[in-house]
Amino acid sequence: RRSFNRRKIITAAVIAAVIFILLVVTGTAVKPVRNYFKNETSDGTFFFFDSSKHKSFTYSKFNFIPEGYTLVSDKKMETNQMLEYTNGNEKIYISSIQTGNSYINTENAIETGEIPIGNAVGFYCIKHDAIMLIWGNDGIRYLIMADDCDNITVDTLVKIALSREKA
Repeated sequence: RRSFNRRKIITAAVIAAVIFILLVVTGTAVKPVRNYFKNETSDGTFFFFDSSKHKSFTYSKFNFIPEGYTLVSDKKMETNQMLEYTNGNEKIYISSIQTGNSYINTENAIETGEIPIGNAVGFYCIKHDAIMLIWGNDGIRYLIMADDCDNITVDTLVKIALSREKA
């Protein structure tokens, strides 16, 4: 009897999760809903990139990293890559992932805005403890984030972004 109730609870939880995922995916696929979330969320902003230009995922290397920072981690998976650089105290994270949209939490941001990254439009967010730059290219989303880095600016992140090439 106890096993039967447990199965019912697990089945109900799985069904609820599937319904929730379908509602989220369907909701963000509808342009008016997507625009509402992009323009009206107070604690963050959704950014949708054109994934119709999707190509196969390729790993990246960055030819410019600020002086004093060294690569400490390069995690490569099938459809994403995560790089971590440090100068001993501060860290810079660079991620790339095959996706059609992304989200930046802009809650408590000091400044946000758009900035050109080559032929793409990038979005940046400056907070008290972090600075982020996100952009998309050929169906791949790139994010550079510097935590507690006093000497890292939006221009520095753009310079890193523009130095990207296939690994």
